[in-house]
Amino acid sequence: MHFTRRISLLATMFAAILLTVSLYGAAPNDDPVVTEFDVVPDWPQRPDHISGTGWVSGMSVDAEDNIWFFRKGPDPVQVYKPSGEFVRSWGKGMFVQPHHLRIDHEGNVWVADFGQHIVQKFTPEGKLLMTLGVPNEKGEDDKHFNMPTDMVVTKSGDIFVTDGYGNRRIVHFTSDGNFVKTFGKAGPNPGEFVLPHAIVADSKGTLYVADRNSGRIQLFN
Repeated sequence: MHFTRRISLLATMFAAILLTVSLYGAAPNDDPVVTEFDVVPDWPQRPDHISGTGWVSGMSVDAEDNIWFFRKGPDPVQVYKPSGEFVRSWGKGMFVQPHHLRIDHEGNVWVADFGQHIVQKFTPEGKLLMTLGVPNEKGEDDKHFNMPTDMVVTKSGDIFVTDGYGNRRIVHFTSDGNFVKTFGKAGPNPGEFVLPHAIVADSKGTLYVADRNSGRIQLFN
């Protein structure tokens, strides 16, 4: 009787050990999951009268999944549907050195033109709503930029500009374009910038700044 119970107990323990080994001791799957993409060669379908020349320096997607290009060339702002169908273009002759383009939460279009030292806000149709900075004047005060690279508008409406190529700082404005403050200076240390090149904000207003020439991203909250 006792011998039988002992055999049964040993069998149960052995089965438990085998189950544990099968669950945790199996060799991991070393094959990575690979997502494959195919190029769509006929995207976008650019009309004959719209130029395809010039560097594409900025790109964004709006709430309707339309794709916006910002490029140096005869037709600097171009908009296409996800299918590649042309929607509109505007901005001919308005920009010197197009850089980044962003769409804010209200659908307004923001562009950085480091050649004119300005950041501008437009309607989706291209009507100018606001200009930050003084066109064709560089500086380091609360009214001027020195080759700004990017901008972001938070959900609360605050505007942050990476005044990057010349000043190595971030400039903060209210939603109406009134100056609030600057932060950052040239340098490699935390809170300093070598070249603040791009900026985004999350839903809580936390800022993420790509400091290109130092190879890092800095977070500010």
